[in-house]
Amino acid sequence: MFLMIFLAAAISVVDGDTVRLDGVTYRLLGFDTPETFYAQCSYERRLGSAATKRLEELIRNATRSSWRRPTAAANGCASAPVW
Repeated sequence: MFLMIFLAAAISVVDGDTVRLDGVTYRLLGFDTPETFYAQCSYERRLGSAATKRLEELIRNATRSSWRRPTAAANGCASAPVW
C-alpha cells in the first residue's frame, strides 16, 4: 500500500468534499457535501459554504494527513481515501 503524508498547511480546500494539493484536485472518498459552485438554490449554497468552512477547520487543526494513491475520475479530479 502506497501512502503519502503531507502537512495540513500544504492542502487547500476547494469545497466541502474537494481539496487541492500540489496543483492536483482531489475528491474525498466517502464525502458528498452540498454544492457551492453549482448550487441549485441559496439554501444549498449556504450548506455547501458551511461544509467548506468545516473542512477548512478540520484541515487547519490537523497535524498531518495520510492519503492512498489517488485514482483518476471522469470529471478530471483524482479520488483518494484520506485519514
